[in-house]
Formats: sequence, C-alpha cells, structure tokens
Amino acid sequence: MCRIISILFISFLFFVPYNHAHAVWLNLTEEQTKQAVEYGKANKNTNVLEFFDEWVVVREESGIERVGINTKFSIVAFVAREAAIQNKELTPKEIEEKTAAVNGLLSFQAVLYGPSADFAKYLDVALEYKGQYILPVRKHNQQRAQPRGWWPGKPPLFCAICEYDFPDYFVDPRHIVTLVILSEFEPDRRFVFDLSRMR
Repeated sequence: MCRIISILFISFLFFVPYNHAHAVWLNLTEEQTKQAVEYGKANKNTNVLEFFDEWVVVREESGIERVGINTKFSIVAFVAREAAIQNKELTPKEIEEKTAAVNGLLSFQAVLYGPSADFAKYLDVALEYKGQYILPVRKHNQQRAQPRGWWPGKPPLFCAICEYDFPDYFVDPRHIVTLVILSEFEPDRRFVFDLSRMR
C-alpha cells in the first residue's frame, strides 16, 4: 500500500484545484467508491498530470515544490486506473486494502528542494487549522536528498521526498488546512489545501 501511495504522489505532483466537491471524502460511501472507480477507468489514457488535477498544491514562491494529499477517492481512482490499463477489475477487498493506510488520517507527500543533501533532516511540520496547530502522528523526511540538475552561476538543488500523517478527527473536511513546513535555516513553506474542492 505504501508503494502505491508513493507512486501516486511522488511521480505526479502537478495539480490544480478541482471545483466539484464540497468536502474531502474521508470515508467513501458505496456510491463514492463507484465514482472513484469510474473516474479511474474513464481516465486510464489521460495524462497523469491531468488525472490528478485535484489533490496537489504547488508552492508559488518556488514554482517547483509540491505537496499532494492522499484521499481515499484519489487512491481508489489511481488503482482503478492501473487495473483498467491491465484490463482487470478491482474487487471490494482490494479497494479496502488499498485505502486502509489512510484510515483516520490526513496523509501528505511532499517533493521539496533545498541547498544541501541533508536539508530535509532539519525540517519540522505542523498542520494549521483555524489558527491552531496539529502535530503529525508520523513524519518521515528523506535523510539524503538527491541532486536535481545544475545551472551555471547557481547553487545546486537537492530534492527530498517527505511524508506526513495527521489525525483527521480535528479537522472539518469542508474547510482549509495549511501544511506548514518549518526550518530554522529557511523561511516557512506553506501549502494551502481547500478541502472543500477535493474528493
């Protein structure tokens, strides 16, 4: 399951907000599950950047850093897409297994950039909601970031994949949350998620 989620948000973190939903769906009904499967099937040939056009926020200050939120809808849609590509059908058991990793959680994956291979070791994180801060139940910062390109006259950039899980019971899924990534060496990185625009 972790591998599926990693594939989902590490490789394809390029989305814009979606204006279809009125709250992120923390627990899928049978009808919502059906919608997710249908979305995956109908979009099996869609460019993956467009396929995930709902669950990722890009930090405008840098233009390259992205954070994706794993929702049950996005997970089911993704695995349904992969199954459709292979001409397979998902079973209810497979759907349950795939979504189990995010039960009770708001789960995020971030692609972050910094000036050194160990920059992510010094990052901390909180979820801001209605002026309060929620601490993660799980935090994983990649200890050794990978170099990403080189440009004459500019310092090298390093890319780290980081994962953060927060309890979902503090948050109204119709509201805005902000993932705040903190470092004592750099300004805070803020990623604003309007949950009412995501499924």
